[in-house]
Amino acid sequence: MLGTTIAGMAVSIFNTRYLSPEAFSDFRLILSALNLLAVILPCGVFYSLGRLFSQSDRPIADDLLRGTAVSVFFALSVFATIFVFFLSPYYADLFQRDVSKILSNIAPLAGAFMMQGMLENQLQGENRILSLAIYRIAPSVAYFCFASGVSAYFEFSTEVALVIQLGSVVSIGYLLAFVRPIRFSGVRGAATIVIAHVRGFGFPVYLGALASVAVGHLGVLILGYFVPGPDVGFFALAQTMSMPLTILGSAVGTSSFKDFASAHRIPFRSIVITLGICISGLFVYQLIIAPVFHIFYTEKYESALGLARIAAVGYALHGVGDFFNRFLCAHGQGARVRNGAFVLGFISLSSYFAFSYFGGAKGAAIAVTVSSVSYFLIMVAQYRRYVGLQAQ
Repeated sequence: MLGTTIAGMAVSIFNTRYLSPEAFSDFRLILSALNLLAVILPCGVFYSLGRLFSQSDRPIADDLLRGTAVSVFFALSVFATIFVFFLSPYYADLFQRDVSKILSNIAPLAGAFMMQGMLENQLQGENRILSLAIYRIAPSVAYFCFASGVSAYFEFSTEVALVIQLGSVVSIGYLLAFVRPIRFSGVRGAATIVIAHVRGFGFPVYLGALASVAVGHLGVLILGYFVPGPDVGFFALAQTMSMPLTILGSAVGTSSFKDFASAHRIPFRSIVITLGICISGLFVYQLIIAPVFHIFYTEKYESALGLARIAAVGYALHGVGDFFNRFLCAHGQGARVRNGAFVLGFISLSSYFAFSYFGGAKGAAIAVTVSSVSYFLIMVAQYRRYVGLQAQ
């Protein structure tokens, strides 16, 4: 958690020093579009693979399940490359930014964040928490090292930043994917079992992700549509500075995922401790964010500070919502997660459109808080309903 936060902040500091606010806005808009694509394309396959990895009585061996995961990623990555290449001119027209050539050049790496989604679910399901921690830190560390070297000899541009960022995610992802035995023979038969699991679990969670996770990335794109200037970069930087607060609750849920699968309810003590950690983290954050910001960031990005304070309130509670989400997913309650996410998606999308249109970047930050608080309340409500039914 600490390493991820430090590495992410180091990357954002580097980018804001070497990219202008306008170039940084282009960089974050493209990353948001690729993240959105990574949520849409897998159709819940990676969620199902993650749950299968956590089950000891599954009919697929570990090595074959890993081979199936990599095969799915590769196929989806090829499709993403073609999709981004042919749609790049329309993206540039929609957001009134001259990025068509950049998108065409980085198209072969368009599936990078699907690699991230694959490994996040796989490593969580296998309870390989150390490997998961390494993967959350390593791409940012690699980016910082490579980008520092490149910027010393060449002009550092939006395209260069994207190539290093996406390349780091994919290359380190492949290293972790092949560090354990992996088998591709028999993938076709395994795929039949995975598809059946997707219908019962993965696809409902996927629909929920479209209505919750995807909306988060869509928020940046909505702001970029309404506000073509550098405000997108300020808002994205504010997200980078405040989003680590979600890790506090999410990390507890992730490390408890395997234990949740055999528990009838979450111990009350665990809930209190998780909530206390998140609220304490928010309090400390609000105390130190201003002096920390002025040490590391330039005056060109001063507008991001106020936005980060607003968004931080929502992200702290979002982490607690993730904690309850992990319990529901560990019990195969994909439909409950989906139904709650549909409600959240409507609230979030409406908030982003309304607040971004009338308030610009500040409105988008308010929309983050509204949607995150809604997510927390919805996950708690779904958890209480499920536990109540189990007790009857």
